[in-house]
Amino acid sequence: MNAMIRQFVKRHFMLLVVTGVFLALTPRMFTYADAQRGYNAIGGEMFFPIIPLMLWATWGAAKDTFKDFKQILTESEEYEDD
Repeated sequence: MNAMIRQFVKRHFMLLVVTGVFLALTPRMFTYADAQRGYNAIGGEMFFPIIPLMLWATWGAAKDTFKDFKQILTESEEYEDD
């Protein structure tokens, strides 16, 4: 179990650090947004801590897409050689 946690942290270290930074900055974002608006409300700053997760998911989807596209091209080249 301990090895699994260590491997997860090692594999996702950067995501965890960036998420921690974004979570730490979130209260500041609420304060800044309230000062900018001049009244107390909740707006787009609510999604600020979710940005690292969205970037991580987008990066993963792009890597998978390119990997699949490369596999399709390789298979089509093999098919043309026959």
